Amino acid sequence: KENEEVFADLVERCTVLGVGRIKTFSGNRAKDSLSAHEAAVALDQLRLLIDIAAEKEIIVSAELHQNSLTDSVEAAEDTLRNIDRPLSICFQPMDFTDSQSALDDFRSLHESIDHVHLQGRRSGEFSLLEDADINYPEFFKMATDLKYSGDYCIEFVRGCIVDSPDEFRLDEVLETARTDYDFVQRCLSPRKS
Repeated sequence: KENEEVFADLVERCTVLGVGRIKTFSGNRAKDSLSAHEAAVALDQLRLLIDIAAEKEIIVSAELHQNSLTDSVEAAEDTLRNIDRPLSICFQPMDFTDSQSALDDFRSLHESIDHVHLQGRRSGEFSLLEDADINYPEFFKMATDLKYSGDYCIEFVRGCIVDSPDEFRLDEVLETARTDYDFVQRCLSPRKS
C-alpha cells in the first residue's frame, strides 16, 4: 500500500511536468541474490509502477544496471519475459572497458531499448566520448543499422564528479558536455557521399 501511494505521487508529479517516461532502477539487489519470493515481490512492485504509470500514458524503462532485476543481459531478458507488462530498457554498457561486449549487449536487447546512457570512460576514468574505450562511432553505426529510434543521453562527462565541491568547474563540465554532444551529432549525422 505504501509503495502504491509513492508511485501514484510520482506519476502525478510526472503528469504535471509533462514527463512521458520514468527511468527506474528495478530494485536494489543483484537479481541472482534474490530468493524466489523476493524476486516475485520485486516483479510485483515493478508491475505496480508500470500499471499506475500506464493510467497516465507514461512508459517505464528499467535501467541495465548492477543490483537490479536488470543487472545483466540475461537478467533483463528474464525480467522482460516475466513482467507481462510493457517495459523498456534503458541501456548502458555493463563494462565500459570492452567495446565488443557493449555492442553485443546492445544487439541482444535492442528491440526493448528506448533510451541509451552515454559515458566516456578510458581506463576507468571519465573521458571524452571520442576517446573512450568503447568505440562509439561503431556503436552508433550498429544502433542505426538495427533501426534504433530511441533517445541518447550524455549521462556523465569528464569533470562532473569531484572529491569536494570546491573542485567542481561548471564551465569546464559544460564545455566537455558540448564537445561530447557535437561528437554524438557527427556520429549520427547522415554521411554525405
